[in-house]
This record gives sequence, C-alpha cells and structure tokens, in this order.
Amino acid sequence: MTKIKAPNFLENFDLSEPKTQLTCGAVFLFVVVGLFLAVLQIFSPSLAMLGLFLSVVLVLVSYLAIRPEMGFYILAVVSIFNGWEINFSQYEWARNLPILLKINAPIGDFFAVILFVSVVFSLFFGWLLFGHKIQYKLLPPGSAWYGIFLFVGLVMSYFAYDHQSITSFYFWLRNLLFAYLVFFLLPYYIINKKEILIKLFKVWFWLGIVIAVYGFSSLFVNASSSWLRVSPYVINGMAPLGINHNLLAEPLIMIIPGAIFLYFYFKQRDSKLAQWYFWGTLFILSIALLTLSRAAWLSLLAGIVVMFYFYRVAVFEYLKQKRFNYNWLWSLLFMPIVFYMFNFLANAPIVGGSTSSRWEATQVTWFYFAQQPIFGYGPGMYLEIFNDTQVLLWDYGDPLESHGFLQKIVLEQGIVGLSLFLGFIVWLIYTLYKNLTKARGDDVLLYQLILAMAVMAVVFQLFNTSYFRSVMWLPLALTAVSIKLLNSEELEKYGK
Repeated sequence: MTKIKAPNFLENFDLSEPKTQLTCGAVFLFVVVGLFLAVLQIFSPSLAMLGLFLSVVLVLVSYLAIRPEMGFYILAVVSIFNGWEINFSQYEWARNLPILLKINAPIGDFFAVILFVSVVFSLFFGWLLFGHKIQYKLLPPGSAWYGIFLFVGLVMSYFAYDHQSITSFYFWLRNLLFAYLVFFLLPYYIINKKEILIKLFKVWFWLGIVIAVYGFSSLFVNASSSWLRVSPYVINGMAPLGINHNLLAEPLIMIIPGAIFLYFYFKQRDSKLAQWYFWGTLFILSIALLTLSRAAWLSLLAGIVVMFYFYRVAVFEYLKQKRFNYNWLWSLLFMPIVFYMFNFLANAPIVGGSTSSRWEATQVTWFYFAQQPIFGYGPGMYLEIFNDTQVLLWDYGDPLESHGFLQKIVLEQGIVGLSLFLGFIVWLIYTLYKNLTKARGDDVLLYQLILAMAVMAVVFQLFNTSYFRSVMWLPLALTAVSIKLLNSEELEKYGK
C-alpha cells in the first residue's frame, strides 16, 4: 500500500533569507495586531478603529517604500481633488478622540504625507531590507533659491503682522514647506527614468478625460439662464475639485502638454492609439476653454508662444509652402468657443465685477506693501490684513485669498521674498531651456512640452489661488526631473 505524504508548505522557506524573515515577521505582526484590535473593540471601539486606521497606513507605507513610483502616480491623481477632504469630526468613532477632531485636509495631502514617510523609510532602511535605492546625491535645481525663501519666511513668521506668529508659522509649515517637500522633492527623487514620465502622462490623460466629462456634464446640471460655461458642481454633498471654474480648468491646463506628447509619441508606434490621444486631447482642450477662465486662456496662449519659439522656423516654412488642407478643418471647431469667449468678456457683468475686485485688492496690497516693502508682514498674513481693511469689507464682503502669487508673496514676504521665489522659478525654467540641447529623438519634444507646462502653470497662478498646490508644483518638479535626466550619465538608457 502506497503511503501518501502530506504536503509541507513550509519546506521551501529558508529562514536565513532576510526577505523570508521579513515575510514571517509581517504575518506574525498582522496576526498579533488583528487579535489586539479584536480585544480592543470590546473595551474601546474608538481606539480599535484608530488602531485599524493606523494599521492600514502602516501597510501602505511598507508597500510604497518598495514601490514609490506607484505612490507617485496615485499622488499625481488624488492631489488634484482639493475639495475631497477627510474630516475626522464627521466619523462617529473619532468623536471620542479629541486629538482627531480638528484634523481635516484634502485626501491628497494625507496621501502625500504617507508617501513622504514611505520614501524616507525607503531611503534609510530600504537598501537593507529590499535592495531598493533612490538616487538622492544632489538637491533639486533651484533649491538654494527656495531654501533662502523658506528661511526668510520662517524668520518673518516671528515678526508677523499683529503678533500672529503662531498663525504665520503654521501657514509657513503647511504651505511653503509642505508644497516643496511633497510636490517637488518627492517627485524629484522618485522619477529616475523617462518611462515614469510617459506613464505619468498616460495616467494624467485619463484623469483629464474624467475631469472633462465631469465638466461637460455641468452644462446640464448647472444650467443657467445667463452665460453657459463649464464649472464644477457638488456630488452627494462634495465638490471634488471645489466650486470655482478655475479649479476645473487648472488641472486640464496641466494635463494638455503631456497629452500632446502622447499623440506624437504614439503616432509612429501605434496610429490607432495616437488617434485616441488626438481626439481625447481636443476634448480636454475644449472643456478647458469652455470654463471661460481668463487664466486658462492666457496659460494656453503662453504655452503656444513657448512652442512657437521652439518651432518658429518650421512654422514659417510651413506657412510659406501653404500646406493647409482638409486635415486642419478640426481647428474650426474652436471658432464658436473663441467668439463666445470674446462676447463673454465684453458683456458679462461677472467679468467686470471680478476685474473691479481684483483691482481694489491690488491697490490695497500696494498701500500696505509701501509701508513694509523689504520683508513684508509674514507668511499667511494676506487674509489677516485684508480682514482689517474695512473699505473692502463694505464693498466686497469677506476677503478671498490673493488671486495671484505676486500680490500674495510681495505683501507677506516683501520684495526680498518675491525676488527669491521668482528667482527659483526662473532658474528652473532657464536651466531646463539651456539643457534642451542634450536631448535626442522623442526626448526633445518631451522636455520642450514639460518646459511649456511649467510656464503655463506659473502663468495660471498669476491669476489664481493654487500657487502652493500640486497643479503648480508638479510641473515645476517635472522641470527639475527633466534637468536631472538630461544630465544623467544614463541618458542614452532613458531615451530608449
């Protein structure tokens, strides 16, 4: 009689291997934590839920330490949805934990913190446990400019307007430092090859399609008897992008250069896929224009000017040979939108009201700036100063954040802070421009469009309030990444 041998599933486990030890340790820890939370649920459900939440975060941190590029793709998506907030005070289990009640932030910010912790974990421990390394030999280009800008802001938070040092320091920490660390430094260290940029553009393209469909649906949801325009709206009590039309336009403007690259990149590789990218890009562009956002239109114009500069010789040669044909008929689709926009600018009362309020805000900014022009009043003090300006409160109600980083920074950190911030941006863009001669093949168009993307993002935030959000900082980060890749010893490898 043949004796059947029971399978031994552990016979292939070599406990001398570090990865096997780690796997066994993780399983053991999972069991222990699970039992602990089960017991804790009996005595304190709130603490049990908190423990479960922290356990999920720990698992996510561990995974992203191994695959930080996956975390970057997620961050590049969720950071766009600033209206999608996590507010612990809304959860029943958190109401018995006072420390959590005041914590609320966009989901993108929470994920950014998790990814930042993961990358730090990967930098210091990943080489030992996983053999995963991230290149971090040098700080990103322009860091000296921004580092001094941060230092000036930190010092001025101590001398903040009306002795509001704590408020000013929190704003410095939450905006100036946070944006640099998670939306600039993280991408710079994570992206180490061109393929990640191309995958990012693919992710952004489909994100752009989703946002464009959402925007298009607003024409039916937000039907108006006055001027028809695309704008975000509330879904089940939440506006994922916010409620202002600029908040819908700015991610689309950021996405368009990458979508254009995908079309040309796949034109010689997969013509059918290239057609999808072509029509998808036109759809995204159309929705961006239909927001009737002046900032969006000016940003697109800035991008066109940048690309025209790069291809001016080819454009003039094209015009000389009169190569226009039926393939250009698609451009006629935008003519009704252009005429509608000019009519809107000329006749819509909301345009005049917006222009008037911004002009008044500029005058108030100039008045206060003239009295403290060198170092300003401290980070985050713009709204505090405007709250004390009665003439604006009487005419326009509660003040809004500065529509443009020029007014914001010159009032809060003076001419010194503004010069440093502009120096940081100009240094980045100019350095990439000077390094474009090192690009070959598809890389030329890739890095040209990234430069155009950065210019478009900066121009948009000359008129909007997202200057410390991902829609401005991720294009700047890609600019720094492009400089790094163009100067990398493995440039030929990246270009394959």
